[in-house]
Amino acid sequence: MSDFFKKYSKTRGEDHVQGLQLEGVIAAQIKTNRQKLKMSQQELSDLTSVPNLP
Repeated sequence: MSDFFKKYSKTRGEDHVQGLQLEGVIAAQIKTNRQKLKMSQQELSDLTSVPNLP
């Protein structure tokens, strides 16, 4: 865990920080796989029925 996350976990709590880190890992995996498929964010959004954020 980086120094930033260690300090932040003292403020927000260890569970919160672990959740943020997990979200980052999942987001990176989605992006990597989407790019491997040569798919845009909009195309993925259309397939999942989740609106694309600006």
